[in-house]
Amino acid sequence: MTRRAILLIWLCIGVAVWCGFYELYLSRGAREYLQREAEFELGRGPRVSMSEVMARARRDGTIASTIWAVAITGAGWMTEVRRRQGIRDQGAELKMAPRAPERSEGGEAP
Repeated sequence: MTRRAILLIWLCIGVAVWCGFYELYLSRGAREYLQREAEFELGRGPRVSMSEVMARARRDGTIASTIWAVAITGAGWMTEVRRRQGIRDQGAELKMAPRAPERSEGGEAP
């Protein structure tokens, strides 16, 4: 697989992680609003605005999902870069390594 394809796959994984974390935070925000609204109806808390709760959920979701997506995509890209460097370094070591002496038919080195 080409390097570009591998990096594109890691980018897609990062986008999926971002979307997943963002959705998680938004769903938590909706649940928090419903919980606070129920508490208000029972007389146990103040009335809350859905726009306030969801704005906080969007802000927190954007921050957290960006951090996770950047961390995972960056780790994947760095893994690929290091893997390529390792292949390149290994090839250089093989070129510089002395050749082993050839064995004769009797199995002994000359």
